[in-house]
Amino acid sequence: MKFSEIHMRDPFILPYEGVYYLYGTRSFHDTGFDVYTSTDLVNWTHSTVHFPTRFPQWSAVTHVWAPQVIWDPDYANADDSRGRYMVYFSLLTNDGTLPYDKLYYSYVNDDFTDLLTDPEYLFDRGSATIDADIVLDEASGLYQMIYKADGLGGICK
Repeated sequence: MKFSEIHMRDPFILPYEGVYYLYGTRSFHDTGFDVYTSTDLVNWTHSTVHFPTRFPQWSAVTHVWAPQVIWDPDYANADDSRGRYMVYFSLLTNDGTLPYDKLYYSYVNDDFTDLLTDPEYLFDRGSATIDADIVLDEASGLYQMIYKADGLGGICK
């Protein structure tokens, strides 16, 4: 697939060991997110993480928005090594369990095309919490998160 054929919202590119991983909100069905992989930023292969299929407990999901990826140095892998990439995203259901978008996270599998762990709650501010971006402030050693809090006045930290 050529780059010009990719249709998504909220794109995020992760370069890792000579490969580019493009994560984004699915354009036509928001019940998961798309992952594209490329070594040249021109030709891409596609995979989808479809939440109702991949995680039956999330069968009522109505959208998964704005996936972003960050390295978690503290994640304990099965082989006792430390560190894994974590993807975080906004999630909403139509079964009453989530009355508004909340931030969730999961860890990516070894080839970055699927999720290794079930989604877990990360954060919300009491109303729709979307479009998060997390960065490590190396000077302080603290992680900072910027996000949009619908209903509470725009961009928050």
